[in-house]
Amino acid sequence: MHPDNDPRYIAADHAIREAERFIQRARAWMVRYEKDSQSSWPRLNTREGGAMDRASLDLSEALVKLRKRGQ
Repeated sequence: MHPDNDPRYIAADHAIREAERFIQRARAWMVRYEKDSQSSWPRLNTREGGAMDRASLDLSEALVKLRKRGQ
């Protein structure tokens, strides 16, 4: 079956696109938060910020691998 007609491929592509939109919204929120906060928010020097950066990077890398696998 051609990947464009395979329901699993269509569902995976939809999930990838949704995850990409989530990452974009999260990054935009983080930028807004940094601009709005009175003090700078050193993301990489805090446990929460570092975890968010690592999770975003891990998810981005996973999306790249899924896209390559689907091609």
